[in-house]
Amino acid sequence: MLKSSRFNFTVRFNDEMFLLYNGITGAMYELSPMEKNELDNLLETEELSENLYSRENLIRLLFGGVIVPKGIDEVKIILDRAANECENHRMLELTVAPTYACNFRCVYCDNEFPVGKMSEEVERRVAAFVSKVVSNYDHINLSWYGGEPLLCMETVNRLTSEIRKTCEINGKTMGSFIATNGYLLDRESARKLVESGVTHFHITIDGTQQFHDSLRVLNGGGATFNRILENLSAILDNESAAKLTLRMNLNEKNIDSARDLMSFIPKPHRHRVKLSLAPIICSGHKTDPVFLKEINHIIKNGLYMGFQYQDSTISTGYATPCHADKRGNFQITPDGRLSKCTPSHDSPEADVGILDEDGAPLLNESFVRWNSAPWIREHCADCKFLCFCRGGCHLMRLRNSNSLSCRTKYQDIENTIMNKYINLTSSENRRGILF
Repeated sequence: MLKSSRFNFTVRFNDEMFLLYNGITGAMYELSPMEKNELDNLLETEELSENLYSRENLIRLLFGGVIVPKGIDEVKIILDRAANECENHRMLELTVAPTYACNFRCVYCDNEFPVGKMSEEVERRVAAFVSKVVSNYDHINLSWYGGEPLLCMETVNRLTSEIRKTCEINGKTMGSFIATNGYLLDRESARKLVESGVTHFHITIDGTQQFHDSLRVLNGGGATFNRILENLSAILDNESAAKLTLRMNLNEKNIDSARDLMSFIPKPHRHRVKLSLAPIICSGHKTDPVFLKEINHIIKNGLYMGFQYQDSTISTGYATPCHADKRGNFQITPDGRLSKCTPSHDSPEADVGILDEDGAPLLNESFVRWNSAPWIREHCADCKFLCFCRGGCHLMRLRNSNSLSCRTKYQDIENTIMNKYINLTSSENRRGILF
């Protein structure tokens, strides 16, 4: 016997079509109003069977996870998938911060910016660490963060090149990503980064010049918009292997300028640019559902303009709630310490070890405690959105927090699903289309 999945979401796309989305499998179905009514009647039946629906359509619904065998525990499926990915993941994920210093002083950023840069000795230890463990993995994913990592341009280039060579010698693949404010990313710097192996650039521009320059200013004062836009354009014009994520942090003042900013990107390049839009959340501020809807409308506009979409809210492409859940995921600080999430003064639980002189990871008791955190908190099992968050922030689970703030991003789930559909169909990556 069969039953309806508890993780189905149905939204009206327009007057002629509904979308049915399953949050576990990621299958997306197009339904006419009549088909939607027929399916509703089917799913409301306590015991589904072939007698009530055609065998062909039942198979399609089963394939997409919209209906499941009656004895199936879908929460257990989610947790088993997460545990399996953590234990058997064949990717080493390293997030390296060569410095926590930054050349910007964004008005909404409350980070501290300690002085100091990664030494060549720590570089050597990181390279040695990768050489020691590379045989255990199929792929190395190297990400650069800060502070502003391009304050240490030589470190980024040297270490990326060294790790890429190690991968080539051992028959492994590598991908490299950098999150940068873009101010130092001139044409020559971009060329050297791509040459060393960095191919994905995450650059933040908070709207058009008037608004961006009021939010993202140089340390000591000064505008940044024109130079960043010039650098971004140079990458798109000259580095065909490069892909970009355009991040926009939005509030009530700059949100209307986001559409204008997108129009600055020439049409031939837009398919190489992923949009990542998010509200600026300051301490004590709650995200307004109406504002989330406005952001989703801008994303929709961008998709129709030819951009890609950085989907992190309802993504089903990975099983774990957080990259830090995986055994082969580490952040490396400028002084060679190992952490499981962005190090800060209020998360000592994430400080799990250090690289010794030979590059061997010396893991401490925090690493053991980190890996013993429950997959979900008590209130998660009954949550409709468990299929998306899969338990959420590891640190919150380790602390057994009762906070429900994780549900905030799902307040406009309908438009989020519609944007996913537009992104899938515009890229001709269609899956699970019914009828």
